[in-house]
Amino acid sequence: MISTTKVIDYETHSFFNLTVRATNMVHAKAESLVLIHIIDENDNMPIFTQPSYIGNITEGAQINSVVLDHNSTPLVIKANDADTDLNALLTYSIVEPAVQEVFSIDANTGAIRTRRQLDHETNARYDFQVQVTDGGKPQQSAEVPAKVTIFITDVNDCPPVFTQALYVASLTLPTYEDVVVLSVKAHDNDSALHSQLTYSIVGSGGQDIFTIDKKLGAITVTRTDIEQDSYEFNVRVSDGSYQSAAIVRIHVG
Repeated sequence: MISTTKVIDYETHSFFNLTVRATNMVHAKAESLVLIHIIDENDNMPIFTQPSYIGNITEGAQINSVVLDHNSTPLVIKANDADTDLNALLTYSIVEPAVQEVFSIDANTGAIRTRRQLDHETNARYDFQVQVTDGGKPQQSAEVPAKVTIFITDVNDCPPVFTQALYVASLTLPTYEDVVVLSVKAHDNDSALHSQLTYSIVGSGGQDIFTIDKKLGAITVTRTDIEQDSYEFNVRVSDGSYQSAAIVRIHVG
């Protein structure tokens, strides 16, 4: 009968080659080779290869798009397990139920994909945890889940909007060049990269008398020989892709 003399670790020795010798009283002997295979048991928990992961994806990505890492390669959450076979068969899952509605993780590979349309203006980033579980009996999970942060990259999907549809001001005569009559203002819900606004006067209703600061939206006098009692013209704001318009009405008195 062969028995163990100390605790055996499969991860250190998966098998043993023994030579068993039998002798009698006159020292006659016989030998036999014995191969002992060590059966693995699920005594190691999975461990993530790194404690945190960072990914990014554009808000314009289609549903089921793969989240990328900083190298523009698919973001893959990875863990290792020192056991073998089913004891090392890993399954990944997102911990937070709310995030499960936005992202999915491939249970076998750890790759993360989108489950719905994203909106940078609603959520610019998501922070959540991923857990990994092996297939042993009993199952073991990582002692510490991996932290995942996904940044949603903004695209220019919001048009600029004036704060008012109609701007009304009065101009008292006599007046002078560069006198500020009024300022129009617009806002854009995109990030700063996509919300660089440019203002302009549309048409000929006021271009010969007034000018507008392209960046600030301030409307000033350019000519002092004003003959009409009022002026009405359109102003436009553009972010490079989208534009909006408003009406400006100036009473002269």
